[in-house]
Amino acid sequence: MASQIDFVIAAGLFIIFTATIITILLNYLTNYFNITSIADLRTVAYDTFYSIFSNAGIPANWENTSYVPLRLGLITNLYEVPFVVNETNGTVRNSWTINTSFAFDTACQNKAWNTTVRIYDSDGVVVPLNIFNSSFCTSQYLKTADVVFNVTLAAYKSQNFFIYYSSQQKILPDSASYTYPNVTKYTVTKYPEITMQAVSVDKLLALRNLSYDQVEQTLSTNFNYYFEVGK
Repeated sequence: MASQIDFVIAAGLFIIFTATIITILLNYLTNYFNITSIADLRTVAYDTFYSIFSNAGIPANWENTSYVPLRLGLITNLYEVPFVVNETNGTVRNSWTINTSFAFDTACQNKAWNTTVRIYDSDGVVVPLNIFNSSFCTSQYLKTADVVFNVTLAAYKSQNFFIYYSSQQKILPDSASYTYPNVTKYTVTKYPEITMQAVSVDKLLALRNLSYDQVEQTLSTNFNYYFEVGK
């Protein structure tokens, strides 16, 4: 009788122990597969982001074509030229309209579409401008031009500005309206052009012309996506 009782107790403990092990194992496997799925999704998300936001696509001007790109990319070159305006007459200048000449693209690489030109001050505020005396490479790609804008300067002081431009053709022009000034007593110091990368508005708008299947076929993954491009 005692041996039967011991057997029952031992069997009960074995069943409890086995059930506990199975429960722990199932929980581990569930968590493992969840972690694996999350890791896979993170990898796919990173690869997709890198694929789209690290290059211009193939071909690089796919947004100007009527066929599906071999590789989707949304990046374009953005050009920056820092410059400094110096007041040299010892006079306080309030909303003073000046002009300065810029050589945007003397090699005519078609990198400065005329409507993309913008000036920002050192605080990141847009400075309205007008463009005069433009010379072009092809179409509306600027080669050189005079840029007219307003500055406010204390006597003998200077202010930093940054002019930006790119090859995108769907950027609306600046809406300022200045007459060409005839003023002196200032200097403008320009620094070398800096090439940066930025998301292309033209390419984003071109996405609206592609179907879901066309976008998906440019991505090397079997995961489904949802794309929406607004105005």
